[in-house]
Amino acid sequence: MDRPILAQEAAAPMPAPPSIVPPGWIGLERCNLSPALGQVLEVPHVLLHPEVGVALIDIAPGQTKEAEAAFRARLETARFAAIFPGYLPVIHLQVPPSALDQLAPLLTAAFADLPPVSLPGGDGWVSVVRRALAPRMSGRAAPSPAAPTPDRRAPPIMLNREVAAQRAGLAPSPETEVPPLPDEARSRLRPVPVVVGLAALAATLAAAAMFWSGPRSTEPPVTVAAMPERSGDAQPTAAPLAGGGAPSPAPLVPRNPAPGLGSTAAPAPLRAPDASPPPVAATPAPPRDRVATSPRLPEAAPPAPPPPQERAAPPPPTPAVAILPPPAPPPAADRVPRVMVRAAANLRAAPENRAPVLRIAPQGEVLREFSRSRDGWVEVGDTRPQGWIFSKLLVPAKP
Repeated sequence: MDRPILAQEAAAPMPAPPSIVPPGWIGLERCNLSPALGQVLEVPHVLLHPEVGVALIDIAPGQTKEAEAAFRARLETARFAAIFPGYLPVIHLQVPPSALDQLAPLLTAAFADLPPVSLPGGDGWVSVVRRALAPRMSGRAAPSPAAPTPDRRAPPIMLNREVAAQRAGLAPSPETEVPPLPDEARSRLRPVPVVVGLAALAATLAAAAMFWSGPRSTEPPVTVAAMPERSGDAQPTAAPLAGGGAPSPAPLVPRNPAPGLGSTAAPAPLRAPDASPPPVAATPAPPRDRVATSPRLPEAAPPAPPPPQERAAPPPPTPAVAILPPPAPPPAADRVPRVMVRAAANLRAAPENRAPVLRIAPQGEVLREFSRSRDGWVEVGDTRPQGWIFSKLLVPAKP
């Protein structure tokens, strides 16, 4: 249940006299089936059987209108379907007073046309139904006559110690008072959160700087010397000395002499080695009379143009065929058979007992039958399918 149940609500309805209750059944008397608070829809007897179902008994000539629908609405209010999903057979009988002691054959015949109970948990649903039929209070529970009525003028039980002490005129207990901190301690504690926050911020900024800044190269830049351009002319070669010796290399001159080191005579400049390639001796060309001349080949004739292709004549046009629309079928609503609800039944969203209940179809409602399932469920509706009802709860409607 979605709310706490008071002691008066938890009490089960008055049990029925054992003389009218068949063997194996549990009887309740004068149960209010109305799902709304403050409304009364009372039925004289309610019989429960764990393996058969629920029987609502009216004593003729009295009759409770829409008793089964009100009973199922009362169970929906108590969230019975969420606890016990499945199908619970319910019948509503009007019995004369003389037949109250012969209810067993009447109940057997009435439940023979209904599907069996398909609720989980064995007979646990019986106690939930009895609890759902218990009388409900519209307001708070009335105080028990045995319990003493509390005096409103009496002081409340739970009070703060300081408030109670002030009302009694006593000084507050020194154990409950916390001595205030001195001014020096307060002044020392005030900058602590600020310092901690600044330290955390500095650590965060340092971590972010280390994360985003990549490693920088510390190597000096490399200077690439430009290569001397090569000209197409032959490089002049150095003339040999008169004595037949090799020429002496020119002195090397450093680019950046160290500052502060003076000398009386400037050092001779060093000559860089010649980077030009060595001279290549030219090969004399062969005489013209020795060069073999290749004979000229005759030029190939141009290819012949392809013969003209004959174009195929276009096919004759196909005569248009007039397409007539099919005749309009008869209205679908006239071809759908009609059925009538035999007793108030649940209109479910699917053909099974565990499907949610869309609404309760009252007795005598005429619906259209759209399809049937293999296990005996019928899909019904008005102009379109609306839900499923078990076939034993329906009869063919009279034309």
